[in-house]
Amino acid sequence: MSALRPLLVVLVAAFVCGAMAGEDKAPVPDAAKLKEAEKLIKDVFKAEYAKTRLEDKAALAQKLSQLADETKDDAAARYAAWNEASALAAQSGDMETALAVLDKMAATFAVDIVPLKKTAFAAMAANTRDPERSRVFASMRTLLDMPGDPGASLVVGRYLCFVKDDWKQGLPLLTKGTDAALKALAETELAQPAVGTEQISVAESWWDLAEKEPAKQQKAAMQGRAKFWYEEALPSLTGLAKVKAEKRIAAANAARAASPSPSGGGVLPRTIALDLGGGVKLELVFIGPGKFSMGSPATEAKRSPDNETQHQVTLTQPFYMAKYPVTQEQFEALMGKNPSTTKGARNPVDMVSWNDAQDFCTKLSKKAAKTVRLPTEAEWEYACRAGSTTTYYFGAGEAGLGEYCWFKDNSEDKPGGDKKAFAGKMTHPVGSKRPNAWGLYDMHGNVCQWCEDWFEKYTEQAVVDPQGPAQGERHVLRGGSCNLPAADCRTAFRIAYPPDRFSGHVGGFGFRVVVAAAAKTP
Repeated sequence: MSALRPLLVVLVAAFVCGAMAGEDKAPVPDAAKLKEAEKLIKDVFKAEYAKTRLEDKAALAQKLSQLADETKDDAAARYAAWNEASALAAQSGDMETALAVLDKMAATFAVDIVPLKKTAFAAMAANTRDPERSRVFASMRTLLDMPGDPGASLVVGRYLCFVKDDWKQGLPLLTKGTDAALKALAETELAQPAVGTEQISVAESWWDLAEKEPAKQQKAAMQGRAKFWYEEALPSLTGLAKVKAEKRIAAANAARAASPSPSGGGVLPRTIALDLGGGVKLELVFIGPGKFSMGSPATEAKRSPDNETQHQVTLTQPFYMAKYPVTQEQFEALMGKNPSTTKGARNPVDMVSWNDAQDFCTKLSKKAAKTVRLPTEAEWEYACRAGSTTTYYFGAGEAGLGEYCWFKDNSEDKPGGDKKAFAGKMTHPVGSKRPNAWGLYDMHGNVCQWCEDWFEKYTEQAVVDPQGPAQGERHVLRGGSCNLPAADCRTAFRIAYPPDRFSGHVGGFGFRVVVAAAAKTP
């Protein structure tokens, strides 16, 4: 999973690159050669330069950046292509591309990159149509001239924390800012609050600040930070304190679902839809980055102690996840076939191998011009939990499972089938049970869903953006199915089969897809 560079790192790198400009790097090509290379680039890409839309400028920036990456034998052409790519990205408001390209230049050539980054920030501030983003870009430029400037530190710190959800880089800036309440709270956080009372105090402080915050997105972000500390303290809480924390965690989840955090600075839609052809769409729901406990606690009934070791997982990047498992209508619209046992346009497609799911993703990626893939196992469980810590995303007990899930006890028998046999139940139309807090349906039951990962036993160590082992014999499936008992529809339940298998004792296999979240051009 690709990761965007934290913006504070980018700012710091500007000074480092400038100070180390002469260390083991190629000299900047002379002005005449650069001018000639720039002219050639503009001649070759004349049609692209003539386009004035921001998205066209961003696309050309990406194209020139790739060209520069691939150019090894012409220093002037490489430098000029990177320089043009950065300028075009800045004009389009694509901050991450603009700064990443400049960092490539600084890593290759003995160039003072600080003035170039100042120019990029100035261009972004001038070209964006969003006054708030313009203020952020201008403040980032100020920090290059005056590190620690209180006003600029506050603006960038708020942006990193409340928009980018990058608290690690944003909190130090808030400690230098002019907002006394944020400054004090950031300092408390950086002092690493102890378990229990101190963590609850930090959570309460963020919640109180959120109650006074008029901006919806920032309020949701503050509540999300309170949620983080409530979750940290939760294992040590009992009685009313625990109930209060759990209620606020649930409220923060609901606020976050209503106001997703952008990743790249533009406003991200709550849902997106991909066109599969023939009027058939595939809807996906925004899932923001976050931290959660993956696996099941030792106290969870009917868990698998060998395969569900609980451990902390941090997902740093947002993504969109399919609202439902891929349906038969969607699969047939794209692939021209329907292998399912229980036929129904809105039923989940089943009898699909991991390899078949990959073929679907590859074909849809080309059609949609986006990278469509299976979720990692961590993404799947994080999205299923939707902020919950219980056995199922709606609670700990099996009593209400039928409201959320098609499983063995409430699914219909296949006509003429052996009621005692495995895989004797029918799938049902997706979305006919209640969703989780983030608007995802059929995460429990109906059909088992392939994940990207090869299967392995969990580590006990905390991990960041896990993707599973590089190779293996079996791929993971999650979610349970209409053929399985309640215990096997738990959030932490996992099984695995070889990539060419399309069914097992749980019935036919299905899947849902994810797409990386990228901000709109401002």
